[in-house]
Amino acid sequence: MAQRWRTGTRRQKNVAKPLDREGLEALALTYAGRYATSRAKLVAYLSRKLHERGWNGEGPPPVDAIAERMADLRYVDDAAYAAMTSGAM
Repeated sequence: MAQRWRTGTRRQKNVAKPLDREGLEALALTYAGRYATSRAKLVAYLSRKLHERGWNGEGPPPVDAIAERMADLRYVDDAAYAAMTSGAM
């Protein structure tokens, strides 16, 4: 098998598309479904993803509103997260 650096072919980086509101909500839902988290950790995660991929929606990114919605739906529970992490110590 030929090595890529010798054959001159290079891999293209897969560049993810910038996020819109629907993409940001999908990321939040996936993250909250996979990890026990707090609002602050969810906001930090979404902010990091926005920094990596950029924003393509209208107006400023609704990071805090999405985190609040996840808390209202009880996907994110700060008190339960605090009890869980303090119980682990």
